[in-house]
Amino acid sequence: MAYAKELQKLGMANQFRVVVARENDQNVDMATLSKLAQQNNADIVISIHFNANLTDASHRGMECYVATQTASVENKMLGKFMGAELYTVKGMKFNGVNLKPMGNLLNQFSTPVALLELGYMTNEMDLAFVKTAEGKGEICQKILNAITRYKAQLEYNK
Repeated sequence: MAYAKELQKLGMANQFRVVVARENDQNVDMATLSKLAQQNNADIVISIHFNANLTDASHRGMECYVATQTASVENKMLGKFMGAELYTVKGMKFNGVNLKPMGNLLNQFSTPVALLELGYMTNEMDLAFVKTAEGKGEICQKILNAITRYKAQLEYNK
């Protein structure tokens, strides 16, 4: 939630209308998120998560997942910009952009969507970084940078 609120604050300061799917730590499934996006005429959806690997604490880093069956060109472009920005977060590893989304979770969105895994909570280095205000600020700024670059590219392509 802290990351969603920070991204909302940064987005609004940069003239983006930001809708947060929830106000507390309860889970919102992708079908509900997809409906919310449609109801709000969302241009893009960013789904923020943190990873865990209970059998191997050495797994670390951030990942970006994008849909491949819906809004394919836009999703690839969004993934490209997310990857370029998240790759530059100091102190974090970036594991890449995955164009093979988890099942059909992301393909139910009619709008471009990026699911972000922002670190492994079971890895000491990742956990220490994402818990800091500096880590949260840097990661959220990079996400906003990616959104801004994506929007500029769409405008350029018109």
